[in-house]
Amino acid sequence: MAEASGILGVRNLQVGYADHTVIRDVSFEVRPREIFVIMGPSGCGKTTLLKAVVGLVPVRGGTVTYRGRSLASPGALHDFRKRIGMVFQQGALLNSVSLEENVALPLREHTRLPEWMIRQVVRIRLAQVGLLDAGHLKPMELSGGMRKRAGIARALALEPELLFFDEPTGGLDPVTADGIDNLILSLRESMPVTIVAVTHELASIFKVADRVMMLRDGGIAVLGTPAEVRASRDEEVLRFIERRAQRIEGAADEFLSRGEGGEA
Repeated sequence: MAEASGILGVRNLQVGYADHTVIRDVSFEVRPREIFVIMGPSGCGKTTLLKAVVGLVPVRGGTVTYRGRSLASPGALHDFRKRIGMVFQQGALLNSVSLEENVALPLREHTRLPEWMIRQVVRIRLAQVGLLDAGHLKPMELSGGMRKRAGIARALALEPELLFFDEPTGGLDPVTADGIDNLILSLRESMPVTIVAVTHELASIFKVADRVMMLRDGGIAVLGTPAEVRASRDEEVLRFIERRAQRIEGAADEFLSRGEGGEA
């Protein structure tokens, strides 16, 4: 894939566990500086796809490329991980240490910066997410929204080129979730960062996304701009974005009319 068109490329990706295939022949690219959202119902493989892209779960087939370079080798994957940030659904923060120490951890592990400079970077990242005055607190002392912001601050520590989110607003009230959406938009405006987010929260999807990909049965149901997704004629896509549950009453009535639901 040419660097000019895509910073991250996925081609014919297949992922599974034991005898179960989760992702089937999925292909897409992520363009520089865009917010690319992967959506779909629970259990469709969104998080599995995200983890496969960053090398947290093995793939059965296909390729993942970063700036045209395959990530199949351990060396390439290691270099790639130093250029990305990952915000996990539950934060994945270390509860035994303060927010400042959580954000400082990747700087201490992967750089040779002096301690005074690490402290300065930590303050900058906490300020970016609105937590400058909470750096002394431990994750267990924070609200859900603050923990999400703390996870973002840690993911930003090494100034990543790619930032991955797994359900960034999951479990949050609408006002707090909107604040996280605004933060994501501000990061894209203030930093040279490309964002890939996995979510099923429709308000977030249509507020932040430049392009949206919906998964269904391990494959791609639709991929396009939010306007193109809204214009889809695929019934399952429309049911999802309009929050319409599939009717099952007819099947139940037919089952009962045959006498299969009761005693003979």
